[in-house]
Amino acid sequence: MSENCSDATADTLLAKVVDPTNEGKNKTEECSNGKRKSRYIKTAVLGAGYLTMGFNLTILGLAIPSLAQNINVTIDKVAPVIISRGGGYLLGSIAAGVLDGMIDIHLTLIASLMCMSCFLVFIPMATNTVWLFIVTALNSIGLGAFETIGNVYCLHLWGPKVAPFLQFIHFCYCFGCAVTPVLAKPFLNEIERSNVTTAAVETLNYEVQYIEGTSIPYLSIIYIIMAIIGMLVAMLFVCLKLFTKLKNGNAQREQKRKKEKKSFRYSILCFLFLLYFVYIGAEVGFITYLYTFAISDVPGMRYSKDSATDMSTVNYVSVAVGQFCSIILAKKFSAKVLLVLDVIVLLLSTILMLCLPLYATSAPVLFWIGVGISGFAAASIYGMAFVWAEKYIVVNGRAASIFIVGGALGEMVLPIPVGQLIESFPMSFLYFSFGYIMLLTVLMFVMFLFASRYSIRAAQENGSSSLY
Repeated sequence: MSENCSDATADTLLAKVVDPTNEGKNKTEECSNGKRKSRYIKTAVLGAGYLTMGFNLTILGLAIPSLAQNINVTIDKVAPVIISRGGGYLLGSIAAGVLDGMIDIHLTLIASLMCMSCFLVFIPMATNTVWLFIVTALNSIGLGAFETIGNVYCLHLWGPKVAPFLQFIHFCYCFGCAVTPVLAKPFLNEIERSNVTTAAVETLNYEVQYIEGTSIPYLSIIYIIMAIIGMLVAMLFVCLKLFTKLKNGNAQREQKRKKEKKSFRYSILCFLFLLYFVYIGAEVGFITYLYTFAISDVPGMRYSKDSATDMSTVNYVSVAVGQFCSIILAKKFSAKVLLVLDVIVLLLSTILMLCLPLYATSAPVLFWIGVGISGFAAASIYGMAFVWAEKYIVVNGRAASIFIVGGALGEMVLPIPVGQLIESFPMSFLYFSFGYIMLLTVLMFVMFLFASRYSIRAAQENGSSSLY
């Protein structure tokens, strides 16, 4: 029905002349309702895609110890897989940004989902680190492309009303992150502890599990399940491609983009590039190594596989709750207000976790609280930064690609020192997390100060000297 509503304005004018009984008006309203329902359906399918993306991104952090044991290497040898994932993410994002406007957006979404799902199956089957890095990079090409074009797809669907719907699709991503530890727990390698008397320290061993009668790691089962879900979502996008069409406002948005002052646009893009570099890098480092930190020999930790997985679940559930709340808050508060609140609470929660040695034995629950608050505060930063940028500039595929490339580079660079030091010096996990969040706080406030002085586009459109 939505495809037949392009002439709704003409129908309304014609109804005033030939339809005094208002039947034309009713037809127009019916078309409008049909168009709205179509957009809701497309948003729901997009949310399912982000759910799949949450599976893909989260499973790696939980599986790193098991993957290392499967190929008989230490965790620090597997840690560079984060770099390969970030490299694939970067390539996928650049490709999606270049293709935006050149091919149908549905085809890009379908291809990216197929790419991430097909290569996801082979990650736990890698027999050495080289193959692990290659397959992970190929899987991440699909992730980067879907992440980039998915945000633009949502902007095309909803325009100025995008804020709550953008938060919704990222809530689906967070929900996927939250349920992944629960789904993955039965398939992770069991942890055994043994004392090394010569070093007087406790070390961790893992009992490699295989599917009965095969040499395929038991871990592969959860990867296969997640890949099948991704394939099903790709089929839903195929149906959208065949039976609906996206009426986007590319031409109108491009006209607005050409009216923007180039120096202002490039400055905003530069700030957002740095923001996503630090934010994504810090979040990926925290999410990826939280499980490893929880099972390490530090004050108050030394958890079993189940307890460490539960801690990861707490983090992901809090992220999902925070993202859900942001859907409601996005209707009542500006993006700037929510971003300021997010970064302040995130900084305070990081300080609480950093004080772990002070309360490790007396009140270890405080660390769990810090993990939960951190996830809650960080949840909406990603989507709100997109909304904030859209208030000042037109966020097309290339602009979104710049943001995602920044995040991909951050994902490649910032977790490196954590991965290299976490086995020998577990507290480095908290020290680096605190440093990254401090950098994010400073960067965000500088960005706001710059934009408040040079909000030319907002002043022209809203008739005011300041957007907020």
